[in-house]
Amino acid sequence: MKNLVVVLFFITSPTLCFAQQGFHELQERYRNLSLKNKLLSSSILLPDLETFITHTANDSDKVAALQIMAGIYLEYDSYFDAIKALDNAQRLAEKLDSTTKASVLLSQAKLSLALEKFNEALNQVNMCIEITKNSDQTLYLKSLILKGRLFYYKGSFRQSIKQFSQVKALVSNDTSYFNLASIYSAQIALELGDKQQAERILDRIKLSTLNLLSEDKQLEHQVILTRLSMHNGNFKFAISQAKKLLNYTLGTRFLYLQAQLQDILSKAYLQANNYQQAFLYLQRYTLTTNALALKKRNNKLLQLEIIHNLARKQQRIVLLEKESLLSKAKLAKQAFEKQQLHREQELQFRKWLLFSILAIIISLILYYLWQRDKVFKHLESLVKTRTQELETKNILLEKLSNTDSLTGLYNRHYLHALIDNELAHVRRKFYQGQGEQYLVVMLVDIDHFKNINDTYGHTAGDAVLQQVSNTLKSNIRESDLLVRWGGEEFLIILKDFELNQAQIFAEQLRNNIEKNIITLNENTDKKIQLTCSMGYSHYPFNKNEPEQYNWENIIELADIALYAAKENQRNAWVGFETQQNLSSPEQVILDIKKVIKNQEIIVNSNISGNIKFK
Repeated sequence: MKNLVVVLFFITSPTLCFAQQGFHELQERYRNLSLKNKLLSSSILLPDLETFITHTANDSDKVAALQIMAGIYLEYDSYFDAIKALDNAQRLAEKLDSTTKASVLLSQAKLSLALEKFNEALNQVNMCIEITKNSDQTLYLKSLILKGRLFYYKGSFRQSIKQFSQVKALVSNDTSYFNLASIYSAQIALELGDKQQAERILDRIKLSTLNLLSEDKQLEHQVILTRLSMHNGNFKFAISQAKKLLNYTLGTRFLYLQAQLQDILSKAYLQANNYQQAFLYLQRYTLTTNALALKKRNNKLLQLEIIHNLARKQQRIVLLEKESLLSKAKLAKQAFEKQQLHREQELQFRKWLLFSILAIIISLILYYLWQRDKVFKHLESLVKTRTQELETKNILLEKLSNTDSLTGLYNRHYLHALIDNELAHVRRKFYQGQGEQYLVVMLVDIDHFKNINDTYGHTAGDAVLQQVSNTLKSNIRESDLLVRWGGEEFLIILKDFELNQAQIFAEQLRNNIEKNIITLNENTDKKIQLTCSMGYSHYPFNKNEPEQYNWENIIELADIALYAAKENQRNAWVGFETQQNLSSPEQVILDIKKVIKNQEIIVNSNISGNIKFK
């Protein structure tokens, strides 16, 4: 599941002594905690670690302890405290050796990944790789594995597989790194629908070496085997194994494993024609994925949610007060009727006096009812006001969840919510024989954006992103869709577009961006000229079989085209068009050069000469 991020800190530190208990012993206790008690027990280590950091004079030891603390904070989703701990570790590491600096960089990259700052995490991992490739093989292998996971979460399966293959080529098949790279490679093969490849990868793992992996990675291995059993039709075994694993993960923080197991159980029961159980686990899967999505909300959304809950609580209080008033009125009326009956029985001879008293009481009741109606109207007005405020906040909440706060463009969350309907609309046209207009998917990447941040600062970089997004919006139609894809990348979806117009559009857009002068700061006259690289594909990629290539395949092809544009020239665009008799998506993506050589795909570009693809 690409929208789910799990980060495990690799902890390496020297042996120390504190409060009659060595730091190495604390470290080993943390490593050996099982999934069932890790969240509960790891917090007990925090006071000892804080006291240790206060009293020790060894900066290397402090850095190691701060990394452990950051790992514990991350397990509690306390991102602010984790960031603070790693910032302190980075300041101390500046005075130490390059290996310590690389270790802190790797921890920061994992935190960036947890916060879905993919480009920042990639920069940190690349720096760690550069430092450790000739000095520390352990950190180097961990960096390569994390880089592969980053590409996986960004949807670049080809680059992810390349990283894991590099790891397996550097180590023997009886190491934890080989096992970890194999598990991740098998996971990608399964997502691409190649179960035979997944089985071949897992068969190379020596079962006797699985205990070298952490407990959650061993569980991931079991989950993949269970999924393969289901794909092979062994539904009974898949259900039994999935239930066993699901029961073990209950009460842990690894919701992503629970979601995968619930998905397996839902599909396995469906194949076994047990629809009741299939629906039950589908509901649980939906609840778990919703819980995972909820964890990704930023602090603004959480604050709005708190305000929303307070408004609802106030509304409930008003309703309770209203019910209390109604209950009091009912009790008062009952008391009055009982009193009236008692007076009639005992004081019949005082009839006229009774009539006078009744007249007074009736007047009081009428006045009370008038006052009550007045209070009720006031309460109804308050409820209406609170309801309107609640609706306004709900609208704001929905807008924040669907847009990028810097550029105001739609984000991936919004795109994922509507893309299936757009694809279905296009497929219907092609199935009905009306299809000559495609959905053109174009990735746009700002050239040398990192240099802008390094030279002028991140404020200038933000100004560049805002102005480029305005330029992109001015070049597309109102019916088209513009999304901030991540970092300096944008995604344009051109609806009902003819393929021969895609080249014209790409060239016009490239030319307009090149001509546009960017103002870095309104208070200065500093201006720069930018260029962008673009890669595009289209949906359906095979008009004779519109469903052969899914949305992820189209994005991957556009990413390959973008990568070619940047590698060959920059300030360029590369686009793919299809011929007849296309190979499978997996073959096309993994060996694009062969497919182009066989003329299954036409390459369009403004680049003169041959275009090199990796």
